[in-house]
Amino acid sequence: MPYLIVNNVDLSDYVAYQGLGQEDETIVDEARDVTGTMVGDILTRKDKVLVSFRPLDADEMKVFKAAIAPYFVTVRYLDNRTGSMKSINAYVGNHNEKIWTIRDDGTIIYSGFDCNFIER
Repeated sequence: MPYLIVNNVDLSDYVAYQGLGQEDETIVDEARDVTGTMVGDILTRKDKVLVSFRPLDADEMKVFKAAIAPYFVTVRYLDNRTGSMKSINAYVGNHNEKIWTIRDDGTIIYSGFDCNFIER
């Protein structure tokens, strides 16, 4: 069952074991009043999809990089609040892919890495 699709590319098979999560980003207008009490209003809540990817070979890395190339992407993921797929328009958070090894036959394998998708 697909559970992570970025710009119509199914990346579910690239996700590491226990590698999909989510976080609620709460945007607030806050300050402290003269008594030091925190006051404020919630402006909005945004979803942040947390993904740990397993080690990828060079061809898989090309697929991943092509899927995230636009920076603003459509992400469909298994939402843990509803147990169903949810779609968000998101920007791609920081990610750092490093070469883990280059095999004798020239095959490049990248280390596992994290990448977040933050709702716009």
